[in-house]
Amino acid sequence: MVLITISTIMKIRQIHIDGSCNNRAGSVLSNVGGVGIVKIGETEVECQSYGPYDRVTSARMEVLGLFLALREITEIVDKIEIYCDNQYVVKAVSENWLFTWVFDYRNCGVLRKHIDLWSNIYDNLIKFKSLGVIIELKWNRGHSGNHYNELADKYATIGRIKGRTVEIIKIKR
Repeated sequence: MVLITISTIMKIRQIHIDGSCNNRAGSVLSNVGGVGIVKIGETEVECQSYGPYDRVTSARMEVLGLFLALREITEIVDKIEIYCDNQYVVKAVSENWLFTWVFDYRNCGVLRKHIDLWSNIYDNLIKFKSLGVIIELKWNRGHSGNHYNELADKYATIGRIKGRTVEIIKIKR
């Protein structure tokens, strides 16, 4: 008798996101923000900055980070872990608040802050689910020494100040 074992290796990708906003005193009208995204591949890390965005809040930049990260996913893998230092963003997805917000908006006209982004995020999550891709949001404490969170923060600041950049860093394994 021959025993055949099939081993399936799950392909997991990690993405770290962060938002940046100068939060000038007085009015949101003078705020400028940016977003940083760090995509970790098998042999390289891709760091991206987006911005500058005018008349924004820190919360909007964090939500925009998730929207842009989902938009940047081009490879179909088994699972994508998205790390964010903003609990509002993580809990909106992991505790299913997002689905209620979008349902209420689309069926009852109930508005929530950032519903334009949340609605697009919802559509992307449904798309990935239909493709069999698990999207998992995980919280990590900001400014606590996590290398990839610090990189995302750095690129969010670059986006706020300088605008769109992309940098590829090769990983030695």
